[in-house]
Amino acid sequence: MTAPAVPSHLADPAAKAPRTERYLTKTQRDEIHQDIRSADAFLNSNQSHLRPQVPNDVRRQIINLNRMLQKGSPPELARGDLDNAVKRRDQLQERISGALLSSEEMRKNPPGAVGKFQRQEGSSRCKADILEWKNLQEIIHRDSDDPDKCNVELLRRFRTPSDLNMQDAQIEGKMFSIPSQKYMANYEQTFGPSAVHDERLVEDESGDDHRTIEELREELRRTIEEAGAKLRAFVSEEKVKAHNPEPKPGPEWTDEMRAAASKRTQEQHAKRRKAEKRAEAESSRGDVADLVKQQLGADDEEEDGGETAKE
Repeated sequence: MTAPAVPSHLADPAAKAPRTERYLTKTQRDEIHQDIRSADAFLNSNQSHLRPQVPNDVRRQIINLNRMLQKGSPPELARGDLDNAVKRRDQLQERISGALLSSEEMRKNPPGAVGKFQRQEGSSRCKADILEWKNLQEIIHRDSDDPDKCNVELLRRFRTPSDLNMQDAQIEGKMFSIPSQKYMANYEQTFGPSAVHDERLVEDESGDDHRTIEELREELRRTIEEAGAKLRAFVSEEKVKAHNPEPKPGPEWTDEMRAAASKRTQEQHAKRRKAEKRAEAESSRGDVADLVKQQLGADDEEEDGGETAKE
């Protein structure tokens, strides 16, 4: 298999890349090579002669895989061409990074972000630049297994939350203010020159909270302790429930269900009494029969004794 041709546009970094398809990654190329080796092993084995048509299909598959490698593999560049590729990659990287919206704009979607996206990041020119940048990354790092080497999101600029503070953001972030806004609003009134420096400050007529820092910290500590105690109690209850699950309540009995159950119970008692009476009667008949047999045996013995005496 011959080596892939070096792209002609790399000799001039300002030229436009003619390629409109992605190069194969190293993982994809390794998988294709593994498929070719498996197909060759099948042809060299005895199984390939079982059906005459199978070897021809396998050979065509090998040819197609080799064509795919020839067409989609990134070329190996010489030193001069590699330098041109790096320069072109850097130019595209700077251009793409300026066209991409910041991560904060993508999450919060401020007014005008959609149109800006369509004009810059979603334009056909930017998409072509991104495709060329990814292909150059595959050429420059053709032996790398890094899954993020062609990830264009790494070029997206990051902005701090303070740069774009929106209350109606599409994806809201979490903002914390320490000290609180109420504390900062009352700072001058509480700790200003005209304020009375007392360890305990009460609420004024407006109802604003003017507690000291020590009091706020103590209240926060108590709140954390109470929350921890509640959490521990909840976990203990859940463990007890897990080891001793509550029995599931049965269905509610209606009047019809109670009447049917009472009828079944009475029938069972009646059958049991009949069976007991039948057993008693059979036992009585058996006792009478035994007595009759004993009496007949005694009569026979007396007759036999009288006949013996006469003789």
